[in-house]
Amino acid sequence: MDDASSDGSADLARQEVEAAGRPGTEFRVVRSETNLGDGLAFVAAIEAARGRFYHVLDADDFWVDPDKLRKQMALLETHGSLAGVGHRAILRAAEDGSESFHPQQDPVKPVLNLEDLLTSGAYFHTSAMLFRNSFYDPASGKVVVPQILREVTGDTIRLLVHAAAGGDLLPAADHVGL
Repeated sequence: MDDASSDGSADLARQEVEAAGRPGTEFRVVRSETNLGDGLAFVAAIEAARGRFYHVLDADDFWVDPDKLRKQMALLETHGSLAGVGHRAILRAAEDGSESFHPQQDPVKPVLNLEDLLTSGAYFHTSAMLFRNSFYDPASGKVVVPQILREVTGDTIRLLVHAAAGGDLLPAADHVGL
């Protein structure tokens, strides 16, 4: 999703996908002429998405493992009840360059449901989560985005929406090679 950026990040992302040489990878840019902001830009992107999975990677985030998505997709394909797969992330503070894990430690349970998220305050950085695209129905071609995603922005609401729809989240993917 190019939310009216002026820094060329959409073209850079396209070049990176082409350079990776991954056959069967489709890359499409959804562009907005005006800045929609995080929430509405996410909705516009997900309404255009036709894949089985989706991932949000903001322009100031990056991955260090080139096979991250492949590993996460394999877990989602193997475990049909999972709504998403994540892992701990390293965050670097802009002010002083210090680094910390996010979350600070792995959750007590390897698979989390809605109650776990609500009672433990578990949270995973956007760049760490791959979700099953439960908003898109390939049979009908329709995309239904819950209204709350138009009104509330951020990582936590996506976790809660997927968990509320009955999906479990596998946050401790570190234990399976992520």
